Amino acid sequence: MNSKKTPVYEALNLFFYYYLKKRDIEKTLSMVTDDIYSLGTGNGEIALNKIQFRDLITSEINTLPISIDYRILNYREKERDKNLWDCICNVEVIVNIEDDKHVIYFTRLTGSFENKEGKILASVLHMSEASIHQDDNEFFPLKYVSENISKLDNASQHELLEIILEMMPGGIIGGYYQKNYPLYIVNDKYLNLTGYETYEEFLDDINGEIINTIHPNDIDFVNKIVDESLKVSNQYELEYRLRKKDNSYIWVYDIGRKIYTAEGKEVILSVVIDISEKVLLNKRLQKEASEDVLTGLYNRKYGIDLIKKELKSGTKYAFMIMDIDNFKALNDIYGHSEGDSILQFIAIHLKNTFRTNSIILRLGGDEFIIFLNKFLDENIIRIKLDNINQKYNMEINKKYIESKSSISFGVVIGDKDIEFDDLYEMADKLLYEMKRNNKGTYKILNI
Repeated sequence: MNSKKTPVYEALNLFFYYYLKKRDIEKTLSMVTDDIYSLGTGNGEIALNKIQFRDLITSEINTLPISIDYRILNYREKERDKNLWDCICNVEVIVNIEDDKHVIYFTRLTGSFENKEGKILASVLHMSEASIHQDDNEFFPLKYVSENISKLDNASQHELLEIILEMMPGGIIGGYYQKNYPLYIVNDKYLNLTGYETYEEFLDDINGEIINTIHPNDIDFVNKIVDESLKVSNQYELEYRLRKKDNSYIWVYDIGRKIYTAEGKEVILSVVIDISEKVLLNKRLQKEASEDVLTGLYNRKYGIDLIKKELKSGTKYAFMIMDIDNFKALNDIYGHSEGDSILQFIAIHLKNTFRTNSIILRLGGDEFIIFLNKFLDENIIRIKLDNINQKYNMEINKKYIESKSSISFGVVIGDKDIEFDDLYEMADKLLYEMKRNNKGTYKILNI
């Protein structure tokens, strides 16, 4: 439906009235739910609840406190469920500079609203940059609309540019599309993001070339993505590590577009947004999904998946299952905290003994798997296993002698195509043959 007199439309209109026209933080917050999700509002950051949303709009309003005019255009809504609505529209934002001079900024809004105890509140707000007047693939959504805009003096044009740059989400930087991207333009947000106080300081530190802001290990990747993207369109987007003044690095999302100067030179203008928290969160989630909490080794599922992939490579491998003998006795005599300590002790020595590209995982309880692709010579494997056994026995004799604990291995060496379950069964039989007849040692089978 497209009526502009619905309760949802009125709630949206009131939200923008408080947010843009009145710049009233508390009244703006009164129009959203406690669990509001917001993307792209203000500085283009993300809010996952009302507290984060308050911080986001407070920062924006403090930066630009002036009253801003707006119009809601092309409004549509639909009822998704009882007391739940989705809507979409364009929002025309007008920033007045002088009596006859202004800038118009177009965004696209998608939102969800709920009826909370008789009051309609926004629960999701996603504002994306999309001009209703833009050409195909146009990136920047700002338009000069004053009829006399071309007649503005240099000071007024500079002021307009400053407002535009401040309204863009994230820092803005531009470089000539040449080797090492010689610097063309940079705004204050970018300087603040990277810790610089002045343009001159930044220019001197990077030796006038944007390439010097990028982590050395990411430079080839950035060059490749930019070049390949600009062969098929005038825009690119990527993520990389950006150097700050103090030589630390942050992860950024960079979306850029190729334009031409009045002299016909190619320039890349890009918006750079700090995504370090997002990257760290993803890394932490990835780590939690793959790591055994107690030992820091791979967990069962992730480790087995890695081994299955390696088994398809067709190279020679060594597959080892390790089990702690008399582990229950150690727990019963010395306590489970000491049992955990011995598991951590083993994990440390397994990682120190085998090379970093080995796959070492805690299978569960007191069982471990070590998988070597392109494995070392069998005699070297024997030396390493003897070394692990020796260190373990020394630790047991020093701290847990009454447990009479030891460690046993079942080892399969081969190069033929085999399923993980079949390989595991072979090694497991070897292991328990050792545990029955000769604890504290290992048996190796070549297949």
